[in-house]
Amino acid sequence: MIVFEIQRFFYFYSEAQSIKLVKKLCLVLLLTMVYCTPSIAQSGDHYTTIVNNFDKLLREQPELLFQDLNLRIHVAKRNGRKEEIARYKYLLGKAYNKLEEKEEAQSVLKSALTSAKTDSTSGHIHYELGNLYYQTGKYEDGIKHHNKSIARFKKLNRNTEQAASINSIGLIYDELTQYDEALVHYRKALDIYLMQNNELKASSVLTNIGLFLFHERQSAHRSPIFQKKLCIKIEFG
Repeated sequence: MIVFEIQRFFYFYSEAQSIKLVKKLCLVLLLTMVYCTPSIAQSGDHYTTIVNNFDKLLREQPELLFQDLNLRIHVAKRNGRKEEIARYKYLLGKAYNKLEEKEEAQSVLKSALTSAKTDSTSGHIHYELGNLYYQTGKYEDGIKHHNKSIARFKKLNRNTEQAASINSIGLIYDELTQYDEALVHYRKALDIYLMQNNELKASSVLTNIGLFLFHERQSAHRSPIFQKKLCIKIEFG
């Protein structure tokens, strides 16, 4: 049917008119693909749905996820919606990073920053860039982006996101064998998570502190750390 319609364009119209009509037809098909993509939310906040199901989609339907994100970015560009471009590029960069395609992830995330208009979106992008640089051994860049993420989320009074970057900076200092700085950041992150009764995140930070103490060869103090971690799991679990 589509081929037949395209043939009609070239039969009844001039080449320039045919090309224009074919472009319009392609746009209609593109929009149809965007809003009829299976297994991705058909109603409600599409972006939030992808965020909440991101790991599952990336694990079970990666091709579908990449197709959907690229289509959303394309449509957002046509409509001049910069914030929407930034949000979907952030997810695309995050997906590339999780699949160990670091160069592609870095390129997409940097591009996303140029479109980001809100502190929330730019904060998430800086956080992902901070993790990417940490994973690729570019520790100074990792710290820089995590600090930018902290600054963005501080404006929004979003402590959980701040704690995530603070903990990540601790991991970087740990890799740099700057253990005192690492411990300072671990403790800051831990305080935030404990105030929120976030037992899962607190347990993760306590693990980092235990590893820190191992690096410092303070084995006598490791046991209480892991006992505290266990108590948290029992209390909230």
